[in-house]
Amino acid sequence: MLVARLVPFTLFAPLAEPLSIAGRVATVMIVADLARAVVALALLFVHVPKICGFAYLCTVLLALFTAFFEAAKNAAVPNITGDSDLLAGTALMWSSRFL
Repeated sequence: MLVARLVPFTLFAPLAEPLSIAGRVATVMIVADLARAVVALALLFVHVPKICGFAYLCTVLLALFTAFFEAAKNAAVPNITGDSDLLAGTALMWSSRFL
């Protein structure tokens, strides 16, 4: 399960950042977050070991959409904070990420 979470994020994060910067950041965040919600709800259907592969697929999709969401969020920070508070805004974003 750990590999199913880390590999897609590692592979797609470098591709997600240029797409987030080139596109509309808010649109990328909204679409990625809605997709993550749908996939997370799909995990509710995993209740027997026979469909364990479906749980892995959902985990891969969650990591993929999270890569796009995180890249768009990181691209949005300079627009929100401005140049003078960029360091503080970035530090706050990263420190609150794992809460």
